[in-house]
Amino acid sequence: MRYGLLASNRGDFADRTSFPAQSSVLDEEALLDRIVPQYRIPPASSCFFFCRGDSDVYQIVSTEGETFYLKIYRPPHTVEMAEAEGQLVRRLLENGASVVAAMPRHDGSYATALPASEGTRAAIMFEAAPSGQLDKNDEATCRRLGEALARLHMAADAIEGTPVDPLDQPDNVCFVERLAYKEDYAELQELKSRIIDRLRELPNNASDGDIGWCHGDLVLSNVRCR
Repeated sequence: MRYGLLASNRGDFADRTSFPAQSSVLDEEALLDRIVPQYRIPPASSCFFFCRGDSDVYQIVSTEGETFYLKIYRPPHTVEMAEAEGQLVRRLLENGASVVAAMPRHDGSYATALPASEGTRAAIMFEAAPSGQLDKNDEATCRRLGEALARLHMAADAIEGTPVDPLDQPDNVCFVERLAYKEDYAELQELKSRIIDRLRELPNNASDGDIGWCHGDLVLSNVRCR
């Protein structure tokens, strides 16, 4: 189903009903007209589907030639989670981390709710990261990457607030239940329980006490070098 304009060159989609979708692709024209103007960026001249991963990403180009990226999550990622991401990025920047800035909406928030055929989807806007190439076999690059990660965690440590225990979040492997045999899924559940028990023991047994939770998705595709 297209989340389209009332008067579109593709036709009138206002009264269209659709079969429930597991994943939809939202209309570029409608996003450019309805969603992009809600953000504090220069007037946009184009919006096109850029890539697909854990979310759909649209590239936005302003009339001044600046590039931004609109990241649209799929359920069960909520609007509240997207808003928390924008707020976290802002606070990381304030504490000296090298992260790509989230662009605020005109009302000061970051996340936008979009009604889609599979349910409400959350959108958040980012500025473009500096382009560059990384060589994972280069020792100097690896050292710089490690130093950047250290700065990121130092910035996160400076943020005040109540930490969230990720182990209390919904089952991280529940999606496997639809893909694996019951015996395999039961084994994954048992393995997860053993890992969680071991992780809960670590902070109490650490000699220096400097153990905490961190985001582990550090891959070259998530990093840009100046």
